[in-house]
Amino acid sequence: MARAKPHTIVWPFTPKTAEDIDYNFDRLFGVESDTAGALPVTQGGTGLRQHRVGDVLYAQTPTQIAGLHDVAEGHVLRSGGVHTPPAYGKVALAGPTPHVEGVLPIAHGGTGETAPAAAFDALAPTAAKGDLIAHDGAGNRRVPIGADGQALVADATATAGVQWRAVTSTLLQADAHTDTLTQPAVRGDLVVARDTGSGTRWQRLPVGAGSLFLKSNGVEPIWTAAGDIGHLTASAQPHARVRLSTAQPIASGANPGDVHGGWPVPFDVVEADPEGFFSGFAPTRLTVPVGRAGTYVVIGHVAWATMAAWRAVWIYKNGLRVARMELPGDDAGLGLAFRVSAVLALAVTDYVEVFVRHEAGTVKDLLGSISDHSLTSLHLLKLS
Repeated sequence: MARAKPHTIVWPFTPKTAEDIDYNFDRLFGVESDTAGALPVTQGGTGLRQHRVGDVLYAQTPTQIAGLHDVAEGHVLRSGGVHTPPAYGKVALAGPTPHVEGVLPIAHGGTGETAPAAAFDALAPTAAKGDLIAHDGAGNRRVPIGADGQALVADATATAGVQWRAVTSTLLQADAHTDTLTQPAVRGDLVVARDTGSGTRWQRLPVGAGSLFLKSNGVEPIWTAAGDIGHLTASAQPHARVRLSTAQPIASGANPGDVHGGWPVPFDVVEADPEGFFSGFAPTRLTVPVGRAGTYVVIGHVAWATMAAWRAVWIYKNGLRVARMELPGDDAGLGLAFRVSAVLALAVTDYVEVFVRHEAGTVKDLLGSISDHSLTSLHLLKLS
């Protein structure tokens, strides 16, 4: 194709002169004066006739310009790689191809560290061995370690809500125990450790009656009468006497829980017990304490409510019957108060009990009044 000749520019300028200048300019840069559409890249243009607001132009090919349309806010322009178009997207902070480098300092919301432990240490307010972190209602703060032996306690007046203090009390502790009493406690009760047969347990020792004194029987603490204080010596003759203070209802017939069918009598008043044979933990028993093994005379006395039926009173040693007194049911109500006795060799921890039984067909009371009280007692004849 033959090259177009330029127009001649003459003086003075006329309206056509401007057209000639434009024509010559287009010829100079290789553009036909009647070119229509967008100027191509090969002629210094973009090849695009219009754009969208927010578009970013990029080279799609060596001879083609393209527009990258904008997207929702919060996305960033990311490189797609060498010779690859860019794209908008989120910045990946982790994963196989993270888009960040370096470590974000604390001043910019980071930790300034790359390992978890070091990152935590960089943010934690603790500064010395044993320091703790507590919240003061507005933020976390350092609670310095207390002195040896102190305990951390809640304290609403302390800045962080907790404070180190000297220990003034401790929980009950034992090799094997429960810290919760199984029996309901009342004012004046004591808590003592006892061997229950399945390990040491904390149990309730009921408060003693007025004027009683607390003493040890060599195994556990017991309450004893004030009049016995003068006899709390090894040379005193061992003896004990306990009784009922109120009527005790006894069911008719055999007790299915006893090998002989008897019902044990629980006593609640200690009339004499300087050596500690009686314990409120086992109110049916008189148990021989340490150092008091020997030969004893044991007496069981009971007073029944009126009845004309067979009844019995028995002495037990270590859970087995060793003496008995029984009355028939044809005595027209006679013999309502009667007793049984036995001479027994008793070793340390041996125990004796009084059991009763009747066949009246209905519940009958063992009397516990002052005049006709039911009781048991033992008296030493000879130490072993």
